[in-house]
Amino acid sequence: MSNGYEVDTQDILLTQIIAAPLGNLWNAWTNCEDLKRWWGPKGYTCPDCRIDLRVGGTFFLAMQAPPQLGDRRIYTAGKYARILPGRSLEFSQYMADRAGRRIDPARAGLPADFPAVVQTVVGLEAKGDMDQSITELTLTVSGWTRGDSYDLALTGWRQAIDKLVELVERK
Repeated sequence: MSNGYEVDTQDILLTQIIAAPLGNLWNAWTNCEDLKRWWGPKGYTCPDCRIDLRVGGTFFLAMQAPPQLGDRRIYTAGKYARILPGRSLEFSQYMADRAGRRIDPARAGLPADFPAVVQTVVGLEAKGDMDQSITELTLTVSGWTRGDSYDLALTGWRQAIDKLVELVERK
């Protein structure tokens, strides 16, 4: 509740079965060289990644738009709240400047309804028997208000997960 009015929020929730070992998925989320190969929507690159993988540790990612979308660089940072190795990651995410300091999303050129902070949970679960390399990925990103930013973020996450799947299924 805010000022007596209910805030209409919605989570991004994506679940996907991936034909790859759990270890490949874990590395794709926790290893900069892997993460740089899939982070961001289709056509975007990730030229910079820094990860301090521990509870209370931070991460920093640069997302580069393709030339036809303005060649703009957007920075995301966050802090790890919970880590269960090989099983799950919980972290905050926020827009940042080049130095990794939190900034207002509008300063990054994002719409007014873009949240200042979102909470993210990545869950990984091996499926099948030992001879199979199947992993279920569950991604939950909370803190979105309904609107254009939510729709853009959902599309961006779907495209990024498609890139992630392509990366880990090739390995």
